[in-house]
Amino acid sequence: MAMTKKILLGMFAGIIVGLIFNLALPTEWFDLAKTYVLNPLGTIFINLIKLLVVPIVLVSLILGAAGVGDPKKTWSYWYKNNRILFNYYFSCAYDCFNIRICDSSRRREF
Repeated sequence: MAMTKKILLGMFAGIIVGLIFNLALPTEWFDLAKTYVLNPLGTIFINLIKLLVVPIVLVSLILGAAGVGDPKKTWSYWYKNNRILFNYYFSCAYDCFNIRICDSSRRREF
């Protein structure tokens, strides 16, 4: 069976199980399942995702910088990317300043 079919089958099975839980079980049972099963499993899943994603991103950044080879090219990439990020952050900060401080539609007393 292809991976796409497995993913879609799992998705539809989850929808069916969710509908059965929602329609057939009393609210008290669902609250117990949510408190003692679903919330801990969700917390474990999110913590495992955090545990995997951060090292993968760090390693990919290090290997990407090491793979460039020439230090002048590395500086060039760094400069171009940080110039873009600086412009983005500066424009966001400028917009936040204008919205919060310079908004003339709200009257504030200092």
